[in-house]
This record gives sequence, C-alpha cells and structure tokens, in this order.
Amino acid sequence: MYFIKNTRQLIDLSFISIAGSHGKQFLVLFMKNLGSIGNETAYVLTDKYASLNIASSSQLQSTIKSTVDENYDVNSAINIYFPNSLTCDYFTKESKAVLLTTTTLSTVVMFDSDDIYTTDVRLSFQHVNFQQHT
Repeated sequence: MYFIKNTRQLIDLSFISIAGSHGKQFLVLFMKNLGSIGNETAYVLTDKYASLNIASSSQLQSTIKSTVDENYDVNSAINIYFPNSLTCDYFTKESKAVLLTTTTLSTVVMFDSDDIYTTDVRLSFQHVNFQQHT
C-alpha cells in the first residue's frame, strides 16, 4: 500500500496498482491551469527498487530542460516536481512532453495540486512507439 503525503493531505494510492496502469515508459504532458503558479508533481510507484530516467524533448528550451532531465533511484515511491514553465498553453503547439522510463513495472500518477477542493487526477499512460507498429 502506498501513501503520498502532499502538503495538504495524506493520499492513499493503493487503488492505483492495477495491471492496466503498470508499465516501464510513460509519456507525460501537463496542461496549464488558469492562474497556476505552483510546480507540477508526478508520483512514481513501484513494487520494488527501480531506476528512473526522465528525458524531455531536444527542442525544449534549455533552461527548462536542465531542470527536467534527471535520473533517480526509486525504492517504492518518489515525488518528482516539474517546473510550472513545463505546462502547455492552450491552442499552442509545444514540445513539452516528458518521457519517464523505469527499469521495473511502475505506475505514474499526477494530481492537480493547484486546488485543494479538486478531484482532478491525471493517470499517465504507457508510452507506445508507433514506429514499431507500422
């Protein structure tokens, strides 16, 4: 059972560990919330030790890229904070997607951290390389 302590509440994430949400690669894109000023947070959950690599697009602005691209060791759960500048504006084409790659089956989930009264949850889906399937 996983518990993530966020600044406002303790969240039970045990319901997330279902077979359909497990994977080793997740493509994440954050949409901007109106009035949003805080960081975006992703929680990576795994049943055992894993290495985590976070890679962004080569087209991403270098000042943002330098704060995003990173390697982590994950024992069972880790909070990853992404800068608000990584969020995408509406009706604008941007290269701000982030690829999270783990060495073992994991789950990635994001909560809307701007509003304590929201029930918004973002579940990251497994990355599929479409070039391999054509």
